[in-house]
Amino acid sequence: MISCWRGSFAPVTGFEAPQWLAAVYLGAFGSALTFYLWAFALERTTPTRVAISVTVNPITASLVGAALLDEPLRWNLVAGIVTVFAGIWIATTKGRRHAPAQLCAKPPA
Repeated sequence: MISCWRGSFAPVTGFEAPQWLAAVYLGAFGSALTFYLWAFALERTTPTRVAISVTVNPITASLVGAALLDEPLRWNLVAGIVTVFAGIWIATTKGRRHAPAQLCAKPPA
């Protein structure tokens, strides 16, 4: 509704069959199938591994776009890739884990 009011929806009125097919494709495969596969993976592995696959997806898309479509690789993309891989490393590295402190510890008898 807001898009119609602001006029942001106007380019869609000029869509022809190829653009509508692309939109349906993105809706069916880019959203619905991806959500199904995400839920399917959650039943079979840990949430951390599933989250890793979700965070690697945009990186893969950016690198494939750069390789196949000659899209530019700028510093902000490289910084984002490094940040995502650092997050994955933090999430998957088994460091020192301390046992949770007892909040209501009983005094020794």
